[in-house]
Amino acid sequence: PKGGGRVRSGLSDAFTTPFSFIQVRVTFTGRRLTRVETVEMTGTGARTQAINERAEPLLRAEALRAGSADVDVVTGATYTSRSYRNSLQAAIDEARARG
Repeated sequence: PKGGGRVRSGLSDAFTTPFSFIQVRVTFTGRRLTRVETVEMTGTGARTQAINERAEPLLRAEALRAGSADVDVVTGATYTSRSYRNSLQAAIDEARARG
């Protein structure tokens, strides 16, 4: 991207729900959140995997739109959404700590 400032990234620790394991990496260009990558999102059982597969792209898109971890809970995916948000915030904090 043109201008924009320094690029830095952060990787969260793994966050677990009663049913899932979630890890997120973010990239900032300057002060702007420019990339959100779900490094790992596993689920126990077919139902949890289906919920995660439906929720993940919505959460990722919302995070990029918001530019933060202030994302809405996806209906029917409360645990996944909360853990995703926590993981996202941890990754953002790590990236910001890098300057």
